[in-house]
Amino acid sequence: MRSQVLDCLRGVAVILVLFRHYHFSFLMNKIGWIGVDLFFVLSGFLVSGLLFKEFQNREAVDPIRFLVRRGLKIYPTFYFFLILTIMGYFVLDSIGRAHSLELSKLIYEALFIQNYIPAVWGHTWSLAVEEHFYFFLVLVVVLLVKSKRLSDSAFVFSGIAFILIIVLVLRILTWNLYSNFTFHTHLYPTHLRLDSLLFGVLISYIYHFKNDKFYFLARLYWKPALVISLILLLLPFFWSINSQWMGTIGLTLLYVAFGIVLWISVAFEKAIIATRVVMYLIRPISFIGFYSYSIYVFHTMIAVFLMPIAIKFLPELDIKILFIIYTLISIAIGFLVSRVIELPFLALRDRYFKPNR
Repeated sequence: MRSQVLDCLRGVAVILVLFRHYHFSFLMNKIGWIGVDLFFVLSGFLVSGLLFKEFQNREAVDPIRFLVRRGLKIYPTFYFFLILTIMGYFVLDSIGRAHSLELSKLIYEALFIQNYIPAVWGHTWSLAVEEHFYFFLVLVVVLLVKSKRLSDSAFVFSGIAFILIIVLVLRILTWNLYSNFTFHTHLYPTHLRLDSLLFGVLISYIYHFKNDKFYFLARLYWKPALVISLILLLLPFFWSINSQWMGTIGLTLLYVAFGIVLWISVAFEKAIIATRVVMYLIRPISFIGFYSYSIYVFHTMIAVFLMPIAIKFLPELDIKILFIIYTLISIAIGFLVSRVIELPFLALRDRYFKPNR
Protein backbone atom coordinates (compact mmCIF):
# COMPACT_ATOMS: atom_id res chain seq x y z
CA MET A 1 0.00 0.00 0.00
CA ARG A 2 1.32 3.44 -0.95
CA SER A 3 2.00 6.02 1.72
CA GLN A 4 0.02 9.23 1.31
CA VAL A 5 2.51 11.07 3.51
CA LEU A 6 5.47 10.01 1.36
CA ASP A 7 3.52 10.86 -1.78
CA CYS A 8 2.94 14.27 -0.22
CA LEU A 9 6.69 14.72 0.21
CA ARG A 10 7.15 13.74 -3.44
CA GLY A 11 4.54 16.31 -4.36
CA VAL A 12 6.35 19.00 -2.38
CA ALA A 13 9.60 18.05 -4.11
CA VAL A 14 8.22 18.31 -7.64
CA ILE A 15 6.39 21.58 -6.86
CA LEU A 16 9.69 23.06 -5.66
CA VAL A 17 11.30 21.95 -8.93
CA LEU A 18 8.52 23.61 -10.92
CA PHE A 19 9.27 26.86 -9.09
CA ARG A 20 12.94 26.44 -9.95
CA HIS A 21 12.43 26.01 -13.67
CA TYR A 22 9.89 28.75 -14.32
CA HIS A 23 11.00 32.22 -13.25
CA PHE A 24 7.83 33.36 -11.55
CA SER A 25 9.27 34.34 -8.16
CA PHE A 26 12.90 35.22 -7.44
CA LEU A 27 12.77 33.71 -3.95
CA MET A 28 11.09 30.45 -5.02
CA ASN A 29 13.35 30.19 -8.03
CA LYS A 30 16.33 30.61 -5.71
CA ILE A 31 15.36 27.74 -3.39
CA GLY A 32 13.42 25.49 -5.79
CA TRP A 33 16.48 23.37 -6.55
CA ILE A 34 16.25 21.74 -3.09
CA GLY A 35 13.31 19.69 -4.39
CA VAL A 36 15.83 17.41 -6.09
CA ASP A 37 17.60 16.82 -2.77
CA LEU A 38 14.29 15.85 -1.20
CA PHE A 39 13.76 13.42 -4.08
CA PHE A 40 17.21 11.95 -3.44
CA VAL A 41 16.58 11.28 0.26
CA LEU A 42 13.16 9.77 -0.54
CA SER A 43 14.61 7.56 -3.28
CA GLY A 44 17.36 6.30 -1.02
CA PHE A 45 14.82 5.42 1.65
CA LEU A 46 12.25 3.77 -0.61
CA VAL A 47 14.49 1.91 -3.05
CA SER A 48 16.83 0.48 -0.42
CA GLY A 49 13.75 -0.51 1.55
CA LEU A 50 12.77 -2.86 -1.27
CA LEU A 51 16.06 -4.72 -0.94
CA PHE A 52 16.00 -4.73 2.86
CA LYS A 53 12.47 -6.10 2.92
CA GLU A 54 13.38 -8.82 0.43
CA PHE A 55 16.38 -9.81 2.53
CA GLN A 56 14.31 -9.98 5.70
CA ASN A 57 11.75 -12.20 3.97
CA ARG A 58 14.14 -14.47 2.07
CA GLU A 59 17.59 -13.91 3.59
CA ALA A 60 18.70 -13.22 0.02
CA VAL A 61 18.25 -10.63 -2.72
CA ASP A 62 17.82 -11.03 -6.47
CA PRO A 63 19.83 -8.21 -8.08
CA ILE A 64 18.68 -8.92 -11.65
CA ARG A 65 15.01 -8.87 -10.72
CA PHE A 66 15.55 -5.68 -8.74
CA LEU A 67 17.24 -3.92 -11.67
CA VAL A 68 14.64 -5.14 -14.16
CA ARG A 69 11.86 -3.84 -11.96
CA ARG A 70 13.66 -0.51 -11.57
CA GLY A 71 14.19 -0.35 -15.32
CA LEU A 72 10.52 -0.90 -16.08
CA LYS A 73 9.75 1.96 -13.71
CA ILE A 74 12.28 4.42 -15.14
CA TYR A 75 13.06 3.64 -18.78
CA PRO A 76 9.70 3.60 -20.63
CA THR A 77 8.72 7.12 -19.55
CA PHE A 78 12.22 8.49 -20.01
CA TYR A 79 12.79 7.07 -23.49
CA PHE A 80 9.32 8.19 -24.54
CA PHE A 81 10.41 11.64 -23.37
CA LEU A 82 13.52 11.40 -25.58
CA ILE A 83 11.41 10.39 -28.59
CA LEU A 84 9.19 13.43 -28.06
CA THR A 85 12.34 15.53 -27.66
CA ILE A 86 13.47 14.52 -31.15
CA MET A 87 10.04 15.28 -32.56
CA GLY A 88 9.85 18.63 -30.76
CA TYR A 89 13.25 19.80 -31.96
CA PHE A 90 12.45 18.66 -35.50
CA VAL A 91 9.26 20.73 -35.53
CA LEU A 92 10.94 23.82 -34.05
CA ASP A 93 13.89 23.49 -36.41
CA SER A 94 11.59 23.19 -39.42
CA ILE A 95 9.98 26.54 -38.59
CA GLY A 96 13.29 28.23 -37.81
CA ARG A 97 12.84 28.46 -34.04
CA ALA A 98 15.62 26.15 -32.87
CA HIS A 99 18.94 24.66 -33.84
CA SER A 100 19.17 21.07 -34.91
CA LEU A 101 19.39 18.50 -32.14
CA GLU A 102 22.91 17.15 -31.65
CA LEU A 103 22.98 13.36 -31.83
CA SER A 104 25.86 13.08 -29.35
CA LYS A 105 23.90 14.96 -26.67
CA LEU A 106 20.92 12.70 -27.22
CA ILE A 107 23.16 9.66 -26.77
CA TYR A 108 24.48 11.07 -23.49
CA GLU A 109 20.89 11.34 -22.30
CA ALA A 110 20.06 7.81 -23.41
CA LEU A 111 23.12 6.39 -21.61
CA PHE A 112 22.43 8.32 -18.40
CA ILE A 113 25.77 10.14 -18.37
CA GLN A 114 24.27 13.61 -18.77
CA ASN A 115 25.35 14.56 -15.26
CA TYR A 116 28.99 14.38 -16.38
CA ILE A 117 28.70 15.54 -20.00
CA PRO A 118 26.36 18.38 -21.01
CA ALA A 119 23.42 16.96 -22.91
CA VAL A 120 20.03 18.10 -24.21
CA TRP A 121 18.12 18.88 -21.03
CA GLY A 122 19.23 20.64 -17.88
CA HIS A 123 17.10 18.67 -15.41
CA THR A 124 17.75 15.02 -16.32
CA TRP A 125 21.11 14.99 -14.53
CA SER A 126 19.32 13.90 -11.35
CA LEU A 127 17.90 10.85 -13.15
CA ALA A 128 21.46 9.88 -14.04
CA VAL A 129 22.52 10.20 -10.39
CA GLU A 130 19.66 7.97 -9.31
CA GLU A 131 20.39 5.44 -12.06
CA HIS A 132 24.02 5.17 -10.95
CA PHE A 133 22.85 4.88 -7.36
CA TYR A 134 20.61 1.88 -8.16
CA PHE A 135 23.54 -0.10 -9.54
CA PHE A 136 25.82 0.97 -6.70
CA LEU A 137 23.21 0.07 -4.08
CA VAL A 138 22.39 -3.37 -5.41
CA LEU A 139 26.09 -4.22 -5.74
CA VAL A 140 26.82 -3.19 -2.15
CA VAL A 141 23.76 -4.99 -0.76
CA VAL A 142 24.64 -8.19 -2.64
CA LEU A 143 28.19 -8.07 -1.25
CA LEU A 144 26.86 -7.47 2.27
CA VAL A 145 24.44 -10.39 1.95
CA LYS A 146 27.12 -12.75 0.64
CA SER A 147 29.50 -11.74 3.41
CA LYS A 148 26.69 -12.02 5.97
CA ARG A 149 27.24 -8.43 7.09
CA LEU A 150 23.93 -6.83 6.13
CA SER A 151 22.48 -7.50 9.59
CA ASP A 152 25.61 -6.16 11.27
CA SER A 153 24.31 -2.67 12.05
CA ALA A 154 27.64 -1.38 13.41
CA PHE A 155 29.38 -2.38 10.18
CA VAL A 156 26.64 -0.88 7.98
CA PHE A 157 26.46 2.37 9.97
CA SER A 158 30.23 2.84 9.89
CA GLY A 159 30.33 2.07 6.16
CA ILE A 160 27.62 4.61 5.34
CA ALA A 161 29.23 7.21 7.62
CA PHE A 162 32.56 6.66 5.86
CA ILE A 163 31.02 7.23 2.42
CA LEU A 164 29.13 10.32 3.63
CA ILE A 165 32.41 11.82 4.84
CA ILE A 166 34.25 10.88 1.64
CA VAL A 167 31.59 12.55 -0.55
CA LEU A 168 31.75 15.73 1.55
CA VAL A 169 35.55 15.74 1.27
CA LEU A 170 35.27 15.32 -2.51
CA ARG A 171 32.94 18.33 -2.68
CA ILE A 172 35.39 20.43 -0.67
CA LEU A 173 38.32 19.32 -2.86
CA THR A 174 36.32 20.09 -6.00
CA TRP A 175 35.65 23.64 -4.81
CA ASN A 176 39.31 24.11 -3.91
CA LEU A 177 40.46 22.87 -7.30
CA TYR A 178 37.78 24.63 -9.38
CA SER A 179 36.72 27.90 -7.79
CA ASN A 180 34.59 29.01 -10.75
CA PHE A 181 31.22 27.33 -10.24
CA THR A 182 29.63 25.24 -12.96
CA PHE A 183 26.76 22.83 -12.47
CA HIS A 184 28.50 19.93 -14.22
CA THR A 185 31.61 20.37 -12.10
CA HIS A 186 30.23 21.19 -8.66
CA LEU A 187 26.65 19.97 -8.46
CA TYR A 188 25.73 17.25 -10.95
CA PRO A 189 28.35 14.45 -10.65
CA THR A 190 27.21 11.30 -8.91
CA HIS A 191 30.30 11.10 -6.72
CA LEU A 192 29.39 14.53 -5.29
CA ARG A 193 25.69 13.80 -4.70
CA LEU A 194 25.56 10.17 -3.63
CA ASP A 195 25.42 11.09 0.05
CA SER A 196 21.87 12.47 -0.13
CA LEU A 197 20.64 9.10 -1.36
CA LEU A 198 22.76 7.20 1.14
CA PHE A 199 21.31 9.20 4.01
CA GLY A 200 17.90 7.94 2.89
CA VAL A 201 19.38 4.44 2.89
CA LEU A 202 20.58 4.97 6.46
CA ILE A 203 17.08 5.96 7.60
CA SER A 204 15.63 2.99 5.74
CA TYR A 205 18.11 0.62 7.37
CA ILE A 206 17.16 1.85 10.84
CA TYR A 207 13.48 1.54 9.94
CA HIS A 208 13.84 -2.07 8.75
CA PHE A 209 16.52 -3.43 11.10
CA LYS A 210 16.08 -1.25 14.20
CA ASN A 211 12.36 -0.60 13.99
CA ASP A 212 11.78 -0.23 17.73
CA LYS A 213 14.52 2.40 18.03
CA PHE A 214 13.22 4.16 14.93
CA TYR A 215 9.87 4.81 16.61
CA PHE A 216 11.22 5.21 20.15
CA LEU A 217 13.66 7.95 19.15
CA ALA A 218 10.96 9.67 17.09
CA ARG A 219 8.59 9.82 20.06
CA LEU A 220 11.39 11.05 22.30
CA TYR A 221 13.09 13.64 20.11
CA TRP A 222 10.68 14.66 17.35
CA LYS A 223 10.21 18.22 18.61
CA PRO A 224 13.88 19.28 18.83
CA ALA A 225 14.63 17.30 15.66
CA LEU A 226 11.90 19.14 13.77
CA VAL A 227 13.20 22.50 15.02
CA ILE A 228 16.71 21.58 13.83
CA SER A 229 15.31 20.53 10.47
CA LEU A 230 13.42 23.80 9.99
CA ILE A 231 16.51 25.82 10.89
CA LEU A 232 18.63 23.88 8.39
CA LEU A 233 15.99 24.35 5.70
CA LEU A 234 16.47 28.11 6.03
CA LEU A 235 20.03 27.85 4.69
CA PRO A 236 19.07 27.91 0.96
CA PHE A 237 17.37 31.27 1.58
CA PHE A 238 20.76 32.74 2.56
CA TRP A 239 23.30 30.59 0.70
CA SER A 240 23.03 30.46 -3.08
CA ILE A 241 23.45 27.10 -4.80
CA ASN A 242 26.56 28.42 -6.57
CA SER A 243 28.26 29.42 -3.31
CA GLN A 244 31.05 27.32 -1.81
CA TRP A 245 29.30 26.99 1.58
CA MET A 246 26.09 25.68 0.02
CA GLY A 247 27.96 23.48 -2.43
CA THR A 248 29.89 21.71 0.32
CA ILE A 249 28.61 21.54 3.90
CA GLY A 250 25.28 23.08 2.86
CA LEU A 251 24.32 20.03 0.82
CA THR A 252 25.17 17.83 3.80
CA LEU A 253 23.03 19.87 6.19
CA LEU A 254 20.22 19.89 3.63
CA TYR A 255 19.97 16.11 3.38
CA VAL A 256 20.08 15.90 7.18
CA ALA A 257 17.12 18.31 7.29
CA PHE A 258 15.12 16.31 4.75
CA GLY A 259 16.10 13.08 6.47
CA ILE A 260 14.60 14.36 9.72
CA VAL A 261 11.39 15.36 7.89
CA LEU A 262 11.22 11.89 6.33
CA TRP A 263 11.88 10.15 9.66
CA ILE A 264 9.16 12.11 11.48
CA SER A 265 6.71 11.68 8.57
CA VAL A 266 7.11 7.90 8.57
CA ALA A 267 7.10 7.60 12.37
CA PHE A 268 3.89 9.63 12.79
CA GLU A 269 2.14 8.76 9.53
CA LYS A 270 -0.91 7.23 11.22
CA ALA A 271 -1.39 10.30 13.41
CA ILE A 272 -0.95 12.62 10.43
CA ILE A 273 -3.48 10.75 8.32
CA ALA A 274 -5.94 10.65 11.21
CA THR A 275 -5.92 14.46 11.41
CA ARG A 276 -8.76 15.52 9.12
CA VAL A 277 -7.63 19.11 8.57
CA VAL A 278 -4.09 18.00 7.70
CA MET A 279 -5.43 15.38 5.29
CA TYR A 280 -7.32 18.02 3.35
CA LEU A 281 -3.94 19.63 2.72
CA ILE A 282 -2.08 16.39 2.08
CA ARG A 283 -4.45 14.75 -0.42
CA PRO A 284 -4.05 17.19 -3.34
CA ILE A 285 -0.27 17.28 -2.89
CA SER A 286 -0.20 13.48 -2.59
CA PHE A 287 -2.06 13.27 -5.90
CA ILE A 288 0.69 15.34 -7.51
CA GLY A 289 3.30 13.21 -5.75
CA PHE A 290 1.81 10.00 -7.14
CA TYR A 291 2.56 11.28 -10.66
CA SER A 292 5.73 13.13 -9.69
CA TYR A 293 8.11 11.07 -11.84
CA SER A 294 6.32 11.82 -15.10
CA ILE A 295 5.73 15.43 -14.06
CA TYR A 296 9.43 15.83 -13.31
CA VAL A 297 10.55 14.27 -16.57
CA PHE A 298 8.26 16.39 -18.76
CA HIS A 299 8.04 19.74 -16.97
CA THR A 300 10.94 21.44 -18.77
CA MET A 301 9.61 20.26 -22.11
CA ILE A 302 6.42 22.18 -21.28
CA ALA A 303 8.48 25.29 -20.54
CA VAL A 304 10.52 25.00 -23.75
CA PHE A 305 7.93 23.84 -26.28
CA LEU A 306 4.49 24.93 -25.03
CA MET A 307 4.87 28.02 -22.86
CA PRO A 308 6.36 30.18 -25.66
CA ILE A 309 3.16 29.49 -27.60
CA ALA A 310 1.03 30.58 -24.63
CA ILE A 311 3.10 33.75 -24.25
CA LYS A 312 2.83 34.51 -27.98
CA PHE A 313 -0.95 34.24 -28.09
CA LEU A 314 -1.57 35.68 -24.62
CA PRO A 315 1.18 38.30 -24.17
CA GLU A 316 -0.88 40.35 -21.74
CA LEU A 317 -1.03 37.60 -19.11
CA ASP A 318 0.69 38.24 -15.80
CA ILE A 319 3.71 36.06 -14.99
CA LYS A 320 1.81 34.59 -12.02
CA ILE A 321 -1.01 33.43 -14.30
CA LEU A 322 1.53 31.98 -16.74
CA PHE A 323 3.12 30.06 -13.88
CA ILE A 324 -0.25 28.62 -12.89
CA ILE A 325 -0.86 27.60 -16.51
CA TYR A 326 2.62 26.06 -16.69
CA THR A 327 2.05 24.14 -13.45
CA LEU A 328 -1.38 22.86 -14.45
CA ILE A 329 -0.14 21.75 -17.89
CA SER A 330 2.88 20.02 -16.31
CA ILE A 331 0.64 18.14 -13.88
CA ALA A 332 -1.84 17.25 -16.64
CA ILE A 333 0.89 16.00 -18.99
CA GLY A 334 2.52 14.07 -16.14
CA PHE A 335 -0.83 12.50 -15.29
CA LEU A 336 -1.48 11.56 -18.93
CA VAL A 337 1.99 10.12 -19.54
CA SER A 338 1.83 8.18 -16.30
CA ARG A 339 -1.53 6.68 -17.25
CA VAL A 340 -0.52 5.85 -20.81
CA ILE A 341 3.13 4.83 -20.35
CA GLU A 342 4.32 4.47 -16.76
CA LEU A 343 1.43 2.62 -15.10
CA PRO A 344 0.88 0.06 -17.93
CA PHE A 345 4.58 -0.85 -17.78
CA LEU A 346 4.37 -1.13 -14.00
CA ALA A 347 1.41 -3.49 -14.43
CA LEU A 348 3.49 -5.49 -16.90
CA ARG A 349 6.34 -5.53 -14.42
CA ASP A 350 4.15 -6.78 -11.60
CA ARG A 351 2.73 -9.48 -13.84
CA TYR A 352 6.00 -10.95 -15.14
CA PHE A 353 8.56 -9.79 -12.56
CA LYS A 354 6.75 -9.97 -9.27
CA PRO A 355 8.78 -8.86 -6.23
CA ASN A 356 10.30 -11.71 -4.29
CA ARG A 357 8.49 -12.35 -1.05
